[in-house]
Amino acid sequence: MIKLTVEIEVMNHKEVIAINKGALAGGVASLIGGSKNMVEAEIKKQVKVAIERSLKRELTSKGVKAEVSVY
Repeated sequence: MIKLTVEIEVMNHKEVIAINKGALAGGVASLIGGSKNMVEAEIKKQVKVAIERSLKRELTSKGVKAEVSVY
């Protein structure tokens, strides 16, 4: 089994909120406690799916049969 660790440090929570929800929502969301955690949780969910798909596709293209799980 191969294990890898990925660390992502989000540096622009307000900008991520503004881009994805509109500028007004970004300002409001920054006032609400936990918006940083909400942004990071959503990014984690999206990155997890993208990594699983990408790894599976890349391994398959190289002839590797493997189960891929990202936690």
